[in-house]
Amino acid sequence: MSETTEPAPRAARLLEAGVVAGLAFLAVAPYLHYLTRVAFGDAARRFVAPVPLTRALEADLLLLGVLVTACALAGSLFGRRHGLAGRGDLRLLRASLSRVLPAGAVLAAGTYLLFGRHLAARVPGIYPASLAWAALLLIKGAVFDEAVARYGVMTLLCAAVRRPWIANLLQAALFTWLTSRNLAFHGVTIPWGLFLLASLASSLAVHLGHGLAFARFGLASSVTMHAVTNLKYVAHALLARR
Repeated sequence: MSETTEPAPRAARLLEAGVVAGLAFLAVAPYLHYLTRVAFGDAARRFVAPVPLTRALEADLLLLGVLVTACALAGSLFGRRHGLAGRGDLRLLRASLSRVLPAGAVLAAGTYLLFGRHLAARVPGIYPASLAWAALLLIKGAVFDEAVARYGVMTLLCAAVRRPWIANLLQAALFTWLTSRNLAFHGVTIPWGLFLLASLASSLAVHLGHGLAFARFGLASSVTMHAVTNLKYVAHALLARR
């Protein structure tokens, strides 16, 4: 009996991983176009020189495909084994809304007022003035970032440390560091001071909050919370049109 029933759950988890990976890839691919062709073309060419930008983009797409596949497999195959909620379900999503919606709104307002609006003034492309591109950044962050940072990396960290709260702290610290490193791509150097502290605090709060939502309620809830957090891009685009 076990020989006939065991493959079904495994096949379902693999299908789940395929869906997550596909959605994450579709969310991030247009973002590469925005990053390298619309907002930061000169910076992108300098960053990959002497390799032609088109060839670098092809390599990036391949690497992103591998990354989202690995992260989706990690989340689907190992998440529930280590005390995480995995992808979650409709019941968990409904139960989470009273928490993730207001928390996402607080993060959106707090991170934008504390740091984002100042960064937008210094590097306009990080916060697009176009509503269409702002919506793209919202989707990319909610789907791709959650699939990689929480569903993939946080799951693997939890498998290593066996404690969801430690895994959340580790992933938040890791992605806060990566976010600060990414500013170099845009030519932004932030000296030590209140502005840098605001940047680090904003990023850490976001990653910790989304990690908590993922651990307790699953990927669907952390995606929802991240989407609400990223409404700051839409709000900025609306303000820019005034």
